[in-house]
Amino acid sequence: MSNTLTTHNNNFNFLRLVGSLLVLFSHTYAVLGLDNDEPISILSGKLMAASTVGLSIFFFISGYFVSRSAMTSTFFDFIKKRICRIYPALIFVVLLTVFVIGPLCSAYTAKHYFSDNNTWKYLYTISGIRMRMQLPGVFTEPAFFDHGVNASIWTISVEVMLYIFLAALLFSGLLKNKKIYRLFSFIVAATCFLTVTIYPLPGDSAKYFALAGIFFMGGFCSTVLLTQKKAFAVVIVSCLLFIPLQLFASQWIKTTCILCIIICMFCWMIGFSKKIHFRLNNDISYGLYLIAFPLQQIVFRLTGYRQSVPLHLFLTLLPAIAFAVLSWRLIEKPCIAFARKKNKSAGQLPGTFKKAE
Repeated sequence: MSNTLTTHNNNFNFLRLVGSLLVLFSHTYAVLGLDNDEPISILSGKLMAASTVGLSIFFFISGYFVSRSAMTSTFFDFIKKRICRIYPALIFVVLLTVFVIGPLCSAYTAKHYFSDNNTWKYLYTISGIRMRMQLPGVFTEPAFFDHGVNASIWTISVEVMLYIFLAALLFSGLLKNKKIYRLFSFIVAATCFLTVTIYPLPGDSAKYFALAGIFFMGGFCSTVLLTQKKAFAVVIVSCLLFIPLQLFASQWIKTTCILCIIICMFCWMIGFSKKIHFRLNNDISYGLYLIAFPLQQIVFRLTGYRQSVPLHLFLTLLPAIAFAVLSWRLIEKPCIAFARKKNKSAGQLPGTFKKAE
């Protein structure tokens, strides 16, 4: 198992890419104003969209590997790793959005755009916590169904807060005891899932609880000896719970989290499968995730607001993948290499940071 984790001899980079593509696919329907036609949403009876599947993959993998990283790192090394992974690409995309996409796509003049306080407040997004969704006059014309500049990045704040929470646990010493963290992550995941399942939460709170539950489910799986058979058994039990609850108690109980658990287990089984081989050395999923939505809005405008899903997907994927590859090679990979180099000089095991990513 340790060799698998340290050499990328797994399918998780491929699964991350699938996750980002699912989010892009789902957002295509939102940008075109065709939410009701989203295939995964229809197939699931409106329980989840393709973006929910993608985010479940992201947060489960993150919870698994970041928890392992936290348990094998010092407090300051862990902080450094997370900063080097999350912020360089995020900062670049925020600056690109404010100073290139914004003035080019705004309905306002450049003077009006840059004199508006909301333009500069968008830079709060660099923090990874105070996320801004709109820029003055950008994608606000009546033809746009979604007036957000980048609707994807709200999840970054959830991810960062979970990292901060893990850092606090590491600082307290709780993460150095695998048994304690196993129990803790199980309780947190179960509490989050039960809260979403039973209680009607206001606003977007249900999304935050669900993502936190998925993250700590990944953390729990990182502390147990999980096999393919055990993971499949969890899938079977989840299905046996889902079917009667969905048929007879769907008015009182939300069953979305059960589907998320099933997705996470399939993610683990495919990720570590010895029969399925989709090994990718490069991880372009994060750059793709960050840039996709602004490009989708731009494509929607350039095509004259045509509501053609195939055309929109084709025209968005080409520049989005190109950007993601450049982001990985020029920004993300060098920053990860820098963090790993520092870890080695500090006496960390080679491959520790790579393992966490």
